[in-house]
Amino acid sequence: MTRPVSTCLVLACALSLSCSVRMPEVQMGSSGSSLDEQVVGSYRRLGSSYGVVSMDDSRAALTSLTNAPGREVEAAYARQRDRAPKLALLKQSGAIGEDARGQVVVRDPKKIPEGWTLQEGEELVSGENADRAIIAAWVANSTAELSKTPRSAIERSLARMYQRESPPGTWIELEDGTWTRKR
Repeated sequence: MTRPVSTCLVLACALSLSCSVRMPEVQMGSSGSSLDEQVVGSYRRLGSSYGVVSMDDSRAALTSLTNAPGREVEAAYARQRDRAPKLALLKQSGAIGEDARGQVVVRDPKKIPEGWTLQEGEELVSGENADRAIIAAWVANSTAELSKTPRSAIERSLARMYQRESPPGTWIELEDGTWTRKR
C-alpha cells in the first residue's frame, strides 16, 4: 500500500526535530558575566566537596565546612538535593516558578499535582527558599571579591543558574518582571 507523499512528509516532520514547529524559547544560557561565573563556581564547589570548598584569594585563607555555620550550609545543600525531584515535578506542572531574585514561588495553586495539597507545596517552597538564603549567604562570603558584591547581584546570578537548571514548563520571571514558561 502506498501513502500519499504529503502524508509521508507530515509523518517525517512529526518525527524529526528539524521539521518541528517551535515556540519562541526563553533563552536560559549563561550570561557569561564574570560575576555569574564566580557565583556559580562557588555554588558548584559547595556541592562537590564538603571539606575545603573555597580559597579566599585576598588572604589565601581556606574556608572549611567543619565549623557550625559550615555544617548548616552543608545540611542546606543536602536538603536541596533531596527535595529537587519534588520541586521539578511542581515546576513542570506549572504550579511553582523561579523568580528573578533566586526564590521559588507558587504561581498557580490550581496546578498542584494530584496527591499533593497546597500546604505541602507551600512548605516545600518555604524550605527551599530558606536553604537558598543560607547558601546565598555562604556564596556571598566565599571569596574576598564576592564579599564586596551586593547581595542582590549574587541572588540574581543564582536565580539565573536555578532558572537554567529548571525543567521545561517551569514559570520563569525575567529581569523585567514578566513571567514566561521555559520551553
